[in-house]
Amino acid sequence: MGVARRTIRAALKELEAEGWFRKRGREGTLIAPQRRPRKQGAQRSVGFLFHNRNPQVKLERHPLVTQVRDHLEHLNIRLEIYRVNYLKDDRISASFSALMKRARHDLWLLSAHPPAIERWFHEKQIPAVVYGMGNEGTPLPTFSIDFEAIGRHAAGEFLRRGYRDVVLLLPRPTTPEDIGTQTGFESVITTQPREGVRYRVVWHDEEREGMTRVVDRLIRLARGEPMAWLISRPEFYLFIHTYLLHCGIRIPQQVGLICRSMTPYLPALFPEPARYVTNSHQLGYSFARYVLRTLEGHSPGSLRAMVEFTPGGTLL
Repeated sequence: MGVARRTIRAALKELEAEGWFRKRGREGTLIAPQRRPRKQGAQRSVGFLFHNRNPQVKLERHPLVTQVRDHLEHLNIRLEIYRVNYLKDDRISASFSALMKRARHDLWLLSAHPPAIERWFHEKQIPAVVYGMGNEGTPLPTFSIDFEAIGRHAAGEFLRRGYRDVVLLLPRPTTPEDIGTQTGFESVITTQPREGVRYRVVWHDEEREGMTRVVDRLIRLARGEPMAWLISRPEFYLFIHTYLLHCGIRIPQQVGLICRSMTPYLPALFPEPARYVTNSHQLGYSFARYVLRTLEGHSPGSLRAMVEFTPGGTLL
């Protein structure tokens, strides 16, 4: 299988600790008849803390949350979801303070959080990990998709296909994931300079009017050459893709497009977008394993998950 023996031994040891395998004398390592969590007294629990940005989104049904809950509950570890406002007037919010007084968990998972919350958990020495890139200089371990790798790969795809006018479109307010994408994108552009290649980062707001002005300006700057745009989020990609077609811009002859992530409606567009696809099942499993190792007292540090690139039909 092309796997080192040391890796196999480490994997078997970890699976044995979780109850998947058992050792019996000279018979070696055997599959356990029933996977049972180890007895450690009271049931362990994990709290998943989200920012209260969009109350309409049902976090309990999110594929990642569902996958993590299923894996943890199989090990008799309870997962609870919380949605609070973190800050108010640059101070820790009353709702967050009240939650932390009444809720007790063996580990906290943080998502969509400001830097002050990461520092709060670190200073209080409350076990926590960040789902996401984390803010710059975060003292907490993080688990995330490797957005820097996406930025590097997208820039390489543009250069390899001969684009001479490349653009990274990012929204305001920005996120650590956006910053990571920009870092990876620029690392390729600056280390592989090519004569005549123009590169720019263009910021846009989340409103239709602002995005329209940005797209119109980029079209005017095209100078008759094909452009290549990396767009951060599917909802922005959908608007830009359809607006370009509305303006009579041919995709990919005049503008080549890549979407940084995937949602179910993207494959229904024509031409089908080039995009980065995450296996939600595998991502959820990997994150659950990361959480489990942290609960077991290991220090996995920060971990970056890879995604797959689907070329689609929006690139030359």
